[in-house]
Amino acid sequence: MKKLNFILLLFASIALIGCGGNSVVPIPEPDPQPDPDPDPNPIALLSPDEQKDFLVEVGEQLIGTFNPNDQRKAVELADDLYQKYESYDWGAIEEEFEEVFEDIYSSKFESFFGMPRRVIDAINGKQNASLEDLEILLTLSDFGYTIEFDDKTRSVKITKTGDAAIVAKFSDSNGTKCELKVSGEGKTIKGSYTYEDYDGDRTIKVEVPSTIKMHLKQGSSSLVSFTFKWDTNIKDYVNTSLEMKVINLGFKEETKVSTTEASAVFSYTYSDKNIITAAVNLPKYKLIGWEGGSDITPEEGEDWLNEYGEKYASLLGKVGKGEAKLDILGKIQLKGGVTDGAALVDAYYNWNDKYNDYNGSDYKRTYTYTTNYKWEDWYGNWQTESWESEDWYYADWEMPAYSLKAKQEQCDFLNKYTYLSVYYNNGTTEQAKLLMDTYEEHGTFDPVSWAREANERYSGGEYDYYYTDLPDPISYTCYDVEPIMQFPYDDSQIAVMTYFNSSKFLGLLDLVEDLANSYIELDENNLIFGDDFEIEF
Repeated sequence: MKKLNFILLLFASIALIGCGGNSVVPIPEPDPQPDPDPDPNPIALLSPDEQKDFLVEVGEQLIGTFNPNDQRKAVELADDLYQKYESYDWGAIEEEFEEVFEDIYSSKFESFFGMPRRVIDAINGKQNASLEDLEILLTLSDFGYTIEFDDKTRSVKITKTGDAAIVAKFSDSNGTKCELKVSGEGKTIKGSYTYEDYDGDRTIKVEVPSTIKMHLKQGSSSLVSFTFKWDTNIKDYVNTSLEMKVINLGFKEETKVSTTEASAVFSYTYSDKNIITAAVNLPKYKLIGWEGGSDITPEEGEDWLNEYGEKYASLLGKVGKGEAKLDILGKIQLKGGVTDGAALVDAYYNWNDKYNDYNGSDYKRTYTYTTNYKWEDWYGNWQTESWESEDWYYADWEMPAYSLKAKQEQCDFLNKYTYLSVYYNNGTTEQAKLLMDTYEEHGTFDPVSWAREANERYSGGEYDYYYTDLPDPISYTCYDVEPIMQFPYDDSQIAVMTYFNSSKFLGLLDLVEDLANSYIELDENNLIFGDDFEIEF
């Protein structure tokens, strides 16, 4: 309305000026404006069916990129080493590390496998040790060893060195020399952590190198390599990078987290070619309770993490937007995110408070029935015993959160604050977008099945039950939320599960299944995957 009034006022002013005298005030011509930049990479809109064909084509190309035989040498070596060295005498290894970790192995110190959490806490920089504390210093230089395998005596020899590296020298069943090396490089990051034990306070001090490398060679061939780098001031930022490669199958990751921004980039490569890349970016957020500075203790940080899931809204302030991208072979791109994370969380909690503020007993149904218990006696005869039982269930479909109104409101805030779009061939044409919509759910509640499942949980299926006096199955209708795809080609919409539940995509799943099982078959002695492990969709 304001825009219309402005236009009318403009025309009235021109008319008045024109009637005010013999001279007319000319209206200046607008400055010429350059044409808008054309779409840098326009891609023709594809129909929903055409997109199915394209997605299947790219999926087949992705699957065809992998060749299980490329990684065969690595899997076979692992299996070979297990078979060869399983029966060797590992006593020297056990004695060495039992001495180093005498306290860590003790029950008073919990388990050695609880160390990762303690190390993380130690890196937080907490220092609270007294003179009576038992101090345990863990440095990579303490783990400088050369480990050699003697095939004649079928024993393992370990020699301590001053290097920040563990080197294991061995040979495969064919006599080919192999070497596994784990080493540390770069600056040392120090920290300590004190906790209360049965005998008082205990302190762990750690010195961890900023770069950790692992390399496995078989003869002159590199089979596995691993490089992890990190740089941190735990109260301000943590930056990490990881690069791993098994023969020609690689993975790269880089993460940067501070008190005001965070980002992560991932990529899977095959023969040094990117096949899948992903990136996540939080350009602006603020963690309430973790704003940096020495006043934030590791315990407070741990409490923050423990409460994160349940009390998200109270722990997060201005989250801002979150962005995510996924690329497959440079042919399929997904771009999505959250426009306002804090607003999204607030909307959810407001919705939850509105529709889940009820007395659960109002939706509780109780019924009584006869339970007949059958068992086989020593003589092979079936005996029967009966008693009256009582059970209950919640009529979920009657609850306010499953009404059409509630689910529509849920869709409203999800669609308002989240988005996901599909693009092809790095183009700028949006081919499809993901939305949330309601759907009507029809179901049947069977009291007999419910009772059987309950007794299955209680008895573990050990006994044979049958039931009488139970009510008939109850048919119900309620509402829920599901993702749908909207296609700009014709503005059509279809549920995601319906769209991908076609014969074309089912055929693609068969290819994925075959590929996964081909990798599993490399593990001939079931060392990695276990007995009878198989992927089946």
